[in-house]
Amino acid sequence: MISYFGTNAAFFEDLKNTLDIDLSSSMRHVTDPSLVQLEKSDLVLIGPDIVQPVKYVQEIVHQDRYISIFVLRNMNDFQSVKQSLQFSPSVGKNSSVILFDRGINFTNTFHNAVTRTQQKRSFDKLNTDETKIAMLSSSPVRFENLGDALEIAPIGILMLDKDANIIGANRRSKAMFSQIHHNIISLRDLFNEKMTERILADAVQKSESVIEIEDLQGHFYEITNSGFNETGVLLLLISDITERKEKDKRIHFILESLPQISWTADAEGRIDFFSQAWYSYTNQIQEDALGNGWHGMVHAQDLTSFVSKFKEAIQHNRIFQHAVRLRQSNGEFRWHLCRVVLVEGLKALTQFWAGTFTDVHDQVVNTERLEQKVKERTRLLEETNAELEQFVHVASHDLREPLRKIKTFSNMIKDDSAGTLTENSKRFLDKVIETSERMTRLLKDLLNFNSLRNDTGVTDVQLNDVINQAIEDLELVISQGNAEIDVAPLPSIKGRPHQIKQLFFNLIGNSLKYVTEGARPKISITGTILPSEKIIDFEYLSFKKSYLEIVIQDNGIGFSQEYSNQIFTIFQRLHVKGSYEGNGIGLAICKKIVTNHGGAITAVSSPGSGAAFHIILPVN
Repeated sequence: MISYFGTNAAFFEDLKNTLDIDLSSSMRHVTDPSLVQLEKSDLVLIGPDIVQPVKYVQEIVHQDRYISIFVLRNMNDFQSVKQSLQFSPSVGKNSSVILFDRGINFTNTFHNAVTRTQQKRSFDKLNTDETKIAMLSSSPVRFENLGDALEIAPIGILMLDKDANIIGANRRSKAMFSQIHHNIISLRDLFNEKMTERILADAVQKSESVIEIEDLQGHFYEITNSGFNETGVLLLLISDITERKEKDKRIHFILESLPQISWTADAEGRIDFFSQAWYSYTNQIQEDALGNGWHGMVHAQDLTSFVSKFKEAIQHNRIFQHAVRLRQSNGEFRWHLCRVVLVEGLKALTQFWAGTFTDVHDQVVNTERLEQKVKERTRLLEETNAELEQFVHVASHDLREPLRKIKTFSNMIKDDSAGTLTENSKRFLDKVIETSERMTRLLKDLLNFNSLRNDTGVTDVQLNDVINQAIEDLELVISQGNAEIDVAPLPSIKGRPHQIKQLFFNLIGNSLKYVTEGARPKISITGTILPSEKIIDFEYLSFKKSYLEIVIQDNGIGFSQEYSNQIFTIFQRLHVKGSYEGNGIGLAICKKIVTNHGGAITAVSSPGSGAAFHIILPVN
């Protein structure tokens, strides 16, 4: 019987739906974990809505020390509850915390817990029968005397006396060890002397322990040692882990073949394997490196941040990557990019982490040198640009006034001489007015282009909000073309809101402008975090930062890929003037905005197949 203690009935039904029919039919919902409520229970589940689960675990253990208890928690408080349970008294050895995920089937986990409860109760009942103990101690092995629950248990069970003689074994043990079929034998006939003495030492201390050992035939087992009880009987629970060990060997072999430093860690993040590349690089030995020993090889300035972010990734079960400096055997530090992924098995308890350290020191150093050169050149350019900006500002304003007069007087001449002008004269005046208007727009765009670097206010930018504002400004054009714009959810970044809005306004407007005649414009905007291995493809990006890659894809007329760089140059146009409105500054403004934010912009297209603009911006 499985008892669920929690107030959320809907969660109880969700949990039942993750189990097979036989197991779910044995579940019941209790409202109070009292002795009466939990009577005949083999497993107690404490729901995630219980505020103080440890207190209830202590009460349940006080009532029944053999019952298995699982505290089900969500990701937000899994670690804190787990730590509370680990360090709280009177919670017993049969209690644990499980991260509940609706995508995981807990049938096997719950079934094994129920079996363990039944086995321990059967063994306790056997221990209280002195006649059976005496019989087992003085007779050949009699498997039937272990009791029904122990006999059919899915794991091996051995009963030993104080001299390590096997006085009882179940069916599963018989299948594991052919030596115990007929005669009473010693544990030393199964394992070597060193391992046997270790098992007996743990048993004398009466402390439950779990160890992995190898038998004389080369098979591996995980043995849980219950300790000698008052009657001098020792119970060993044995699981064959040979297949798991073989899988571990294959995984380690694959990791050893990688050119990077590779490693694995358990579900809690404790490293249990390093490839030989680590030991060659650091000159550590295995005993010093595993667990948390490798911390000593991380630069002191990087360690706290690295460990903190790794723990955060473990709590949220997500991919982790971080640049960190590692000390090599000669004492020097080199930059490495650490990347860690979660490897999940069929059950939540079989998951582990696999990671690599990739040497990116040369790239980081070159990037830093490049950044320093950029800073030096930027300082010189700023001095020149200050003068150039002043010139552009004055020139633009001085030119706009005579243009305004040209347009005004041309209109006056046209109106005053409407009855005397020839058709050619009217056409010539229209050309003058149109040219002056185009020149005015050009000067206005130049001023906008020039003013971009003066916008220094950096704040949080909600990308979806900014894009919606740009779409609202283009509402008339969108309506006229019956355009379809699909915008995926995007995160917030640090940036200059006015410039980011101008960026999307120009790019969306560009897609609305260059459409195939008669076609309905379709534009999609998506975003993903740029993979670390792609950062190297962009000269000015830094390994120390995270970047968001936004893609604006349209179904327009497109262009030849050979012009993908030319389109971002100021005044460069791929089409004859008059065929499409514009002056060749819009995409140049986009590039300048992205550059101002420390990012990059590229375009991918082919004639007649639309265009995709890839915008890469730092998250912070």
